[in-house]
Amino acid sequence: MADLWLDDGYEEVDLMTEGGDVGLIHDIRVDHIEYGVFYIPIQAGFFAEQEMIERDLCRKLPPNTYEVKFALRRDFEEGVPSYTQPADWEDLSTLTYRQSMALGRGIFQSTWMLRAHRDVRGFVLVSLVDRPKLSAYYGRLLNKYRDQVGFGVHSVLGGKGYVLV
Repeated sequence: MADLWLDDGYEEVDLMTEGGDVGLIHDIRVDHIEYGVFYIPIQAGFFAEQEMIERDLCRKLPPNTYEVKFALRRDFEEGVPSYTQPADWEDLSTLTYRQSMALGRGIFQSTWMLRAHRDVRGFVLVSLVDRPKLSAYYGRLLNKYRDQVGFGVHSVLGGKGYVLV
């Protein structure tokens, strides 16, 4: 089993919007690989697929819904993450299956922790265009943690993403 560690707090990131929106980064580690789970409030206006998702759902996303992204923590050092993979770095390697599942467990534990400290009404998980397998990964994780999610799970964008509301 892979070793999983989650930080106790969340780093606030000024998104430099007129409304003063703040994103959050939560640090997690799987074995020796450090990740940041990035929470971006939908109302910040950065989520390009919002209208399409709301059409799929036949309703608006509620306030306090967060888009969830994750990346290697070192990708955040220059600001917006570039979403590299561990295998892209000489000192890291491709995740094993156990590490991949521990990362998923860490992402979900991070969302549960966030809900304990913030008024969260939902989450949106959408795979990057250049990472289509990410939607299947999200699907497996949501299936595994469905009883613990605490929200309804809705497939959107033709299976490219999920909304938890």
